[in-house]
Amino acid sequence: MAIRKAGIWCNRDKAGAMEAAGRLKRALHDRGILVGPDEGGYEGCDIIITLGGDGTLLSGLEVAMRENAPMLGVNLGHVGFLTEIEPGEMDKAVDRLLAGDYGLEERMLLRCGMDDSLCLNDVIITRAVTSTRILSMSVYADGRMIQRFSGDGLVVSTPTGSTGYSMSAGGPLVAPGVDLLLLTPICPHTPHAKPTILPATAHVQVELHEECEAALSMDGRFIGALPAGGRAEIFSAREKARFVRMEESDFFSRLRSKLLDWGK
Repeated sequence: MAIRKAGIWCNRDKAGAMEAAGRLKRALHDRGILVGPDEGGYEGCDIIITLGGDGTLLSGLEVAMRENAPMLGVNLGHVGFLTEIEPGEMDKAVDRLLAGDYGLEERMLLRCGMDDSLCLNDVIITRAVTSTRILSMSVYADGRMIQRFSGDGLVVSTPTGSTGYSMSAGGPLVAPGVDLLLLTPICPHTPHAKPTILPATAHVQVELHEECEAALSMDGRFIGALPAGGRAEIFSAREKARFVRMEESDFFSRLRSKLLDWGK
């Protein structure tokens, strides 16, 4: 992959973010690489480099997918499970990018029938802010009922999202190379409601019962209300997100170290 232009996607609210962005911009310019958005926006970027944490990387996904560009995350947060390098490694990383000394990792994405955008982690159905009632829903896969339960909601996640809200709700951890859909009930009131794994090709339909209404979000971004009796359809996207990896990926080693960070 020839890199002629790199986009910098920065969380300006992170401590040290602007200083890190300035250093990265200088490193890119010194090597003859154009930088977006300063030079012509993000159009034509060959790579999107995010400065922040996992939330910053997720917020830059739409730009990366629009430009068909891989992403490289610089961790300015506490955990940075999806990010790849630390701020002190930026100059070395730029040299390695230009030398082609890196790998690319693909991750599956989700779509939801209520919205045209993509998400990397999960689609979450939870109680509406104005509602104190628990949710009652029926969950289908390709038109066949999987389960009916009541609770605080449902997480439909990718393997990437298995380390997020799904894990907190009691779902299993899934290695990134496995393409599947993971359904995890949130605080179910129904004893038989358990996490369910489906093929990545499955189309999931979630139907609310008449007495409740819900909020629907993708990667933490609210996309709309689901009215009583409404139905949401969730399915894997044809597109794949691509991430630059500077070292051979060891999911479980990273998981152990990051989970220890979360516990601090």
